[in-house]
Amino acid sequence: MSIPPHIPSMIELGKALLGCGTDDAAQVTGGGNNKILRVRCGGEAVALKFHDAGGGRHDRFEVEWQAMSLMSEAGLPVPRPLARDAASRCIAYQWIDGRRPDACGPAEAEALAAFLLALQDLRDLSAAARFGPASAATLSAAAVARQFHGRLRRLHEVSAGDPALAAFLEQELTPAAAGMFDGLSAATLPPACQILSPSDFGIHNCLRRHDGGLAFLDFEYFGWDDPVKAVIDALLHPGGGMGAEARARFLAMTVPAFARHDPGFEERLHRLAPLLGMIWCLIILNEFLPEFWERRTMAGQAGDLAATQAGQLRKAREKLAQVTAMCADPACLAAALSLGNS
Repeated sequence: MSIPPHIPSMIELGKALLGCGTDDAAQVTGGGNNKILRVRCGGEAVALKFHDAGGGRHDRFEVEWQAMSLMSEAGLPVPRPLARDAASRCIAYQWIDGRRPDACGPAEAEALAAFLLALQDLRDLSAAARFGPASAATLSAAAVARQFHGRLRRLHEVSAGDPALAAFLEQELTPAAAGMFDGLSAATLPPACQILSPSDFGIHNCLRRHDGGLAFLDFEYFGWDDPVKAVIDALLHPGGGMGAEARARFLAMTVPAFARHDPGFEERLHRLAPLLGMIWCLIILNEFLPEFWERRTMAGQAGDLAATQAGQLRKAREKLAQVTAMCADPACLAAALSLGNS
């Protein structure tokens, strides 16, 4: 494979950052916000991840470096960070040979749960205190409502030029969400009940190593959050693909562990699951936002815009059907969470 002609300067920066010559350089598929190059340095494969400029208070470049350093030093199965360059927002880290898992079965769900719980063993380290809230953290029920309304408002702003998006928002999603986010408490979850969360957590950010184990990637949204959000995101993420047995295994490991230190955990899990599901309906539609598509283009991940948006709208409609069923019937909520006897 060869490097596209527009990024030779990235190779040169990698050489300077790593302090050695590089060869066999190639751009690889990465996340929607970043470019990732695979190079060889001194016979070792290295990943160069170039973060976009981002914005707001959550610096994805700095957060990912600190999170990977914390977990790597503790022996968690993450790539080992090697060097960084703040000016170019580049992180060099150990290349993990592996492939994306085909599905999230019970064994994979157990591995996800084990990783999330092992991460909590680091919460009392001094390095853990450096982190602020995770990106899009929901440390109160009112924060869930603010996030929903903020995302909905932004999509409404761009929907004037897209009749299909406008119709979905106005005729399907908004009526389904009516009243769901009213009167939610603004009380912040006590720090003792918050967890360290990768935030964008699920099988979609894993690689299966040649030894069969999973390596965990992408920690640019890392920080403190409600464990309910971490659990629900793993269950409902569109790229997660957990079946009922996998969900049951994941919950059997995480719910008792979190509830042990958080008496309100299970009640919040049931109450917030449909609300966080509604937010996922909106997250799926990020492809309609110009700023999101610009990041995709920068990362070399853009494709056919119209086809991508049509596919995302279909997925959002499917997710909305799942969430409204959860709201209408407690048995559907229990089934979605693999709880109870449903």
